[in-house]
Amino acid sequence: MSSPSEQFINQLQSLQALRIKGIVNTSEGPKLIQGVGPRIDLSPPPSQFPKEMLGRLVAIR
Repeated sequence: MSSPSEQFINQLQSLQALRIKGIVNTSEGPKLIQGVGPRIDLSPPPSQFPKEMLGRLVAIR
């Protein structure tokens, strides 16, 4: 069974975006999302990020 992070990455990959970037709140806490083509990485966000950025995700197709 895949983890929630793996399921989220699979959903993002289904968009077939050229570039994905943003900060989202996951069941594991806030995550920085960076993707180029099929490669999508979730990592801890910067310690001081603008809180209005939380929940925003940009996908360029």
